[in-house]
Amino acid sequence: MPRPQLKPRLLWPGLACLVLESLLLSVTVAGPPVLKSVFPAGCQAGESTEVVLTGDDLKEATRLVFSRKGLSAERLENGSFRVQAAAATVAGPVDDAVQTKFGLSGSLRFMVSAQPEILEQEPNDDLAAVESESPPAWPVIINGQLTKADVDWHPFAGKQGQLVFIRCRSRSIDGSVTAALTLAHADGRELVHSPNFRPEPFMTAVLPEDGLYAVRVVDRAYEANPRSIYRLEITTGPQVIDVFPHVVQAGQATTVTVTGFQLPGGTPAATTLTPGPVSGLSPLQQLTVPVTAPAAGAADGGGWTSLPALLSPAFAFPLEGIPGWHRLQLSTEKPLVETETKNDSPETADKLAIPGTMIGQFQKPGDLDWLEFTAKKGEKLAVRSSADRFGEPIDLDVTITDTKGKVLASLKDVALPKDWPKPLTFTSLDAADEWAVPADGTYRMLVRDLYGGSIAGPGRNWQLTVGTVKPSFQAVALPGDGKNPLSLTPGATTAPKNLYATVTVHLARIGGFDGPVTVSAVDLPDGLTAADVEIAKGKSSGELKLEVAENFAPGTSGVLRFSASAVIGEATVEVPVRTAMLLPDGAPATLRFTDGMLFAGLPAEPKPAAGESADGKPADKDQGKDDDKAK
Repeated sequence: MPRPQLKPRLLWPGLACLVLESLLLSVTVAGPPVLKSVFPAGCQAGESTEVVLTGDDLKEATRLVFSRKGLSAERLENGSFRVQAAAATVAGPVDDAVQTKFGLSGSLRFMVSAQPEILEQEPNDDLAAVESESPPAWPVIINGQLTKADVDWHPFAGKQGQLVFIRCRSRSIDGSVTAALTLAHADGRELVHSPNFRPEPFMTAVLPEDGLYAVRVVDRAYEANPRSIYRLEITTGPQVIDVFPHVVQAGQATTVTVTGFQLPGGTPAATTLTPGPVSGLSPLQQLTVPVTAPAAGAADGGGWTSLPALLSPAFAFPLEGIPGWHRLQLSTEKPLVETETKNDSPETADKLAIPGTMIGQFQKPGDLDWLEFTAKKGEKLAVRSSADRFGEPIDLDVTITDTKGKVLASLKDVALPKDWPKPLTFTSLDAADEWAVPADGTYRMLVRDLYGGSIAGPGRNWQLTVGTVKPSFQAVALPGDGKNPLSLTPGATTAPKNLYATVTVHLARIGGFDGPVTVSAVDLPDGLTAADVEIAKGKSSGELKLEVAENFAPGTSGVLRFSASAVIGEATVEVPVRTAMLLPDGAPATLRFTDGMLFAGLPAEPKPAAGESADGKPADKDQGKDDDKAK
């Protein structure tokens, strides 16, 4: 059906409107801009960089809006923006969006770093092209773009015995590149290449001699789109590749083992990477550090990871003097850590008390991890495993047996919750199911990785939770149509019927819970109000309506947060509502979680004089009827 072409005179006289794409069919032809890429997608703290925007309807872009303080942007005459990151800005991800007079675009991920950043030097399609270049000083982050079937070479000078750590990021900045990396001598001799199972690969090497080296970057899919951007980190010094246990009890203090390279105070690790993206004599090291877990997970899920993982509570764990962020999951009970040296057979299985959580690591190829538990006839146990959802390409297989080895059940892969909206794709390769205990007795579970014949070591972590099915729920909120943040005009809620800024909240009902759920906005700015909304018994979604007062400042921007509560049994349970955005077409995933819901205030529409329509002409007495027909 063709989109209605509505004239401005159809607006009700004396009223402004909310600029939301979900309302455009009934209000105006113009719509919010579509932001497909920001390049470069990062900046060093204390520095500035010129960024180029790619997308639709960007000619009238007036400003960039950020979800965190410390960043600002100035529009340049050529249509690009100069982004400034204050020196005190904490390194890490931030959401940014572009604003026009018609609204705010969908947000993309922008990175603030502690290292110097540069743009790739063209031409760089082959080694011969980069041999004559002056190699950049490193550590450095190189921002690059790939065209179809493109190959990028990035040179650097190294000395014998230096350790170099190389990582390519794209998915964590909303890019589409799944990179393959090769480190070579300037004469083309390959030194090391990255394993092909990580979405954001890394490799490390001890340089064998003084001279010129180069890193080759290609997209394994050899495709190109506006999001074919990447950030290549060439650095040295401490590097973390794993933190274990990767699941800790909420609100409690514990210790974790950090595994990586050149760790301050580190000792040789008792494990290896298989396959190993390592060249030279750079052994893995380990370091034990204390950590105090928060009582609840971070609003943004603890940093970038695979989409399904973000429904699990987690937090970002910083390590002093070591760059990057390290994500730890939260558990309501203290997890049992596997006894790796003895749980390879059913006779030496680890003993798990039910209900309980066990965690482990596939430390060698073909690793088998067994656990044992007791249960009573008629109990209905919920068995949930997690590994793929931690961002590692692991296909967990979980089998339940009796003590004689007879297979009683094999768990299926996680499926979408009932009535879960299609855009929220949370399926994974993790196994999960409910199992009815056939008789009193002792039972065993075998946990293995179907990819584990050739992949093992730090980072190959899993979690298994066994317990009775408990009623609960989770909630995710999307703004308006899900594609654009909220663009708010002062006085907008005095507009015609149904013209509101809406937030749609989706529920995942777990364990048979079907009671009503109340959703509330948290700490709204001045001039913005929202009444609580109740999602009725058995329903899976509801709409929260935001009201914009006349005193709402047009230049206001920031993030909104929400909470949801329900009575389950005799207790009132409150959970944070995760916020999310649908990415434009061509993105590697359809949806991404955000650290709050980005919004911006637009200038108020000029009010026409009495008896005039919005275009200054005499008001049409049948205007309201036309509006109703258009809707």
